[in-house]
Amino acid sequence: MEKDTVVLATYDLLPTARNAIQSLLEAGFERTDIGLAVKEGPGHGALLTVTVNENRVEDAMDVMNAHGAQMCTTREAQWKIAEDDRVPDPEEYTAVELE
Repeated sequence: MEKDTVVLATYDLLPTARNAIQSLLEAGFERTDIGLAVKEGPGHGALLTVTVNENRVEDAMDVMNAHGAQMCTTREAQWKIAEDDRVPDPEEYTAVELE
C-alpha cells in the first residue's frame, strides 16, 4: 500500500518531539518515514513528520497528540506550500538527524 499522507505536528520542545518519535517507532512506524526539524529563535520548537498510508493516519495522530502536539494535521505526501496558517513555514526549520 502506498504511503501517500504526511502527518505533521509541532512541539514546544525538541525533547518532547524526540519522545513522540520513540512512541511512533514503538507503534510500528518506520524510522525512514519519520522526519524532524527544529526552529531556532523566537517561537522556537520542533516540527515532526511521519509519512503513512491512509489506514495509519489516525494511529500516527493519536501518538503525536499524546505527546502534547501544539498542532497536528495531515497533507498529501506531495503537498506544496500554500497560504495556510495551519502549516508551519518549512524555511524556519532546520533538519535534525535521527539517532
